[in-house]
Amino acid sequence: MTQERRLTILRMTFWAATVFAFVMAIIPIPPQLPGEPSDKVQHMSAFAVLGVLAFFAYPRTKILVLCVWLSLFGAFIELVQAIPVLHRDADILDWVADTVAAAVVLVTLSIAFRRSRWPGSGWRILSACARRKNATILPPRATLGLKMRKLIKGLVVVTALVLAGCETAPPPPPPKVAEPVAQPLPYRWTQGNAEKAHKAMVDTFGKAFLTPGNFVWAETVPTEGNPKIVIDLLVQTAYVYRGDVLVGAASISSAKTGMVTPLGFWKILEKRKDYRSRKYNNASMPYMQRIDEYGIALHGGVNPGYPASHGCVRMPMKFAEKLFGFTKLGTEVIIEG
Repeated sequence: MTQERRLTILRMTFWAATVFAFVMAIIPIPPQLPGEPSDKVQHMSAFAVLGVLAFFAYPRTKILVLCVWLSLFGAFIELVQAIPVLHRDADILDWVADTVAAAVVLVTLSIAFRRSRWPGSGWRILSACARRKNATILPPRATLGLKMRKLIKGLVVVTALVLAGCETAPPPPPPKVAEPVAQPLPYRWTQGNAEKAHKAMVDTFGKAFLTPGNFVWAETVPTEGNPKIVIDLLVQTAYVYRGDVLVGAASISSAKTGMVTPLGFWKILEKRKDYRSRKYNNASMPYMQRIDEYGIALHGGVNPGYPASHGCVRMPMKFAEKLFGFTKLGTEVIIEG
């Protein structure tokens, strides 16, 4: 293969690669590359290839000139990407990446392959071929200027075609937004009863929470099944079951900081309608239902909306009255939180 033909093939390859890079840069939804490289990596890879092709396709052109023209080509791409109808993002750092990649490749190749060592000196070969064919040949700078004018015209035509297609093309689909994922509540100890009871309250009474001092109670209560109480210290709510059916729920106030409402499985050990505390200044504990040997009990009392007791579970007075008549000795009490 002659030197002239080799240069022709290299130049055709360079211009084809240039047009391809331009088209990939301005289409609204470019194809995804294997490995999903970042945008900067794609830019630098493309201009590194263009730099290699330009170096060998134009062996008599100064490195600085090639670098400047490739840098201008990168700037032109960013200007086109700024057109809103293309739905692309212009970024000056992409242009910097283009220029750096092209410059590094061109300088590296110029050191490795000195221009004077290029076989045959391209200009001399082309001149000799022109003389043999009685053809007219332009000097290197004029040839490069003519090529660049052709490049600009070609880019303008391609840009016009792409814009014409984008005017009728549908806009890209909106990005998919991930659905929020519910995070588990920070229970110290739970067997799932509290969360299950909360779901039952929403389904049965249509309430996701209860304000301080309030409660709900079903209009009809099943006659079959044993009563059961679930206390959720985390959300300060008590739930009452008959068998597997939720029949009531209420806001509560459990142990304040420094005191303890014990977690675990318990049973009602004692019930007294009117009772006073032996530990805390003869404090009134109406509808008391004791669950352990240390005096922790469920009873009616003040519900401020936060833990405020000495360890007992305070309930709204009307709810405590209903609960007192609903339970019996041995009724299961589950405290989670």
